[in-house]
Amino acid sequence: MHVAFGVLMPGTAVFSHKPWLANVPFDPFEDFLHSVTATGMGFAFSFGVVGRLLQRNNGEHLKKAFDVIALVAATTLSPLGELWPSIAGLLQRTMFGVAYLWFVLEAVD
Repeated sequence: MHVAFGVLMPGTAVFSHKPWLANVPFDPFEDFLHSVTATGMGFAFSFGVVGRLLQRNNGEHLKKAFDVIALVAATTLSPLGELWPSIAGLLQRTMFGVAYLWFVLEAVD
């Protein structure tokens, strides 16, 4: 799942999202591709974290707790951005920050 996350990331970066400003021209198909790859990244990351969570030993309480935090961030911050567009960018960057921190902690471990 984490390989899928990494493969989908360049696609998400390459395809642009619909602009936030009204009346700015954009390509709807490119926006669609961005959404598909971004959604795929979210699912891949979440399922990968769930898989790692299930592999952990009973004594790894802090790691399990951070797995849960990463899952909550991955599944709630993006939809919250839809509710509050004024802070959507901050929420998205927080979500990616948590995800990257999760990957760093896994790599160090």
